[in-house]
Amino acid sequence: MTYDETWDAGPSRRSLLAALAVVLAVVALGASTFVLYRQSRVLDSERSARRADIGRLQKQVTLLQSRDSALAGRLGTAEKTLKRRARGIAPLASQQLFPEELEGAVLWNRPDHINFHLGLRGAVLN
Repeated sequence: MTYDETWDAGPSRRSLLAALAVVLAVVALGASTFVLYRQSRVLDSERSARRADIGRLQKQVTLLQSRDSALAGRLGTAEKTLKRRARGIAPLASQQLFPEELEGAVLWNRPDHINFHLGLRGAVLN
């Protein structure tokens, strides 16, 4: 075998491997392009779904804020009413008599005292 014979056999084999490598590179490039396109479509659909969710949540927040303002107004009105009532009740509460202050007064929670004060016979005082 001479140098010329080996030279002719080598390049045909190398060109076949080079062509195969180019074909594999083109297939890999095509597959990666397809995967990139597919992922970008998936991300776009997820992004639009998230935007729709954000819009819906913003509407809910706005609704809850308006309800919060209405409830705050009602609560303020109720507090004012209670303060007004408390001012009216406070003088009465200061005049309340406690059991130890009721000496000689009618004790309505004891039947024997009620009978005595009504003038019924058989009433017993302790």
